[in-house]
Amino acid sequence: MHDTHHARHVLDLAAVRNNTGCALPGFDSPGGFDGFGRAYPAEDLRRLGDLVGGWPEGFGRGAHDNVECDGQYIGFTRPVLLSSLVLLGAACGGRTADELSLFDADTTSETEVGFGFPDFLSRTDHDCDVPAVTCSTLRDHGRDIDAPPPSIWRTEIRLAHPVTCSGLRLPINPGLHMFGIRALAENRV
Repeated sequence: MHDTHHARHVLDLAAVRNNTGCALPGFDSPGGFDGFGRAYPAEDLRRLGDLVGGWPEGFGRGAHDNVECDGQYIGFTRPVLLSSLVLLGAACGGRTADELSLFDADTTSETEVGFGFPDFLSRTDHDCDVPAVTCSTLRDHGRDIDAPPPSIWRTEIRLAHPVTCSGLRLPINPGLHMFGIRALAENRV
C-alpha cells in the first residue's frame, strides 16, 4: 500500500518572460499586455507574487512580467509525478484555447493537454472561468481609463492519471499569456 503525499511546485518563468503587461500609475508601457498599450495596474497584482514565483525587479516599470506563449520550454528541477497544473493567465483578442505539451522523464515522448483563458477584459459567463484577481482599473499608456477592469484567470488541468513529467512546452499562440504555473505532484512512499 502506498501513502500519497502531494507537493506543489511553482515553475520559474523568469527566463521565458517576454511581455510587459503591468504598469504603475504614470508609467507608459508602450506595447502593454495587448500590444496597444493597455496594462494591468501593477499595484493591484503585488499580492499574487507567491503564486507566480515572485515578480521581477522593475515590476510595473517596464520589466517583463508575463509570458506571451511562443513555444517556450519550462523544465522541472527533476522529474515529478504530475497530477494537475494550475495556470494563471489571460488571453487578448477574445477567449482563446490551445494545448501545451508535457514531456516524460527523458523528454522522448509528450502528452498534449488542452487549456484556455477568457480575454483579460472579459466579463465571463462561463461557470468554469475563475478570476484569480480582477483589478480596480485598466491602465492605458500610464493613465487609468473608464473601461472594464482587467482580470487574471485561473484554470486547472487535472490529468486522468499521474504522468511522470520533466517539463512542459507552451503553445505558439501570442493570444495566450501566462503569469504563473503551479504543478501538483505526487510523492509516493
